[in-house]
Amino acid sequence: MGGGYCFIFEEHFRRFLDFDELKQCVKALGLEILYAKEDKGFAPFKNEDDYFIRLIAQNN
Repeated sequence: MGGGYCFIFEEHFRRFLDFDELKQCVKALGLEILYAKEDKGFAPFKNEDDYFIRLIAQNN
């Protein structure tokens, strides 16, 4: 995985990932994806509601 685009803004680290590429990398590690979603609403803050990825995987 390319690591995505990263930057620090006001001392806060941000990384932008490709959702499908992330899922492929998790599967390539031999993990089973139990839940994966990219959407708004995971981490609203003040007037912001950006897209975030939530992924749960387990080792078989």
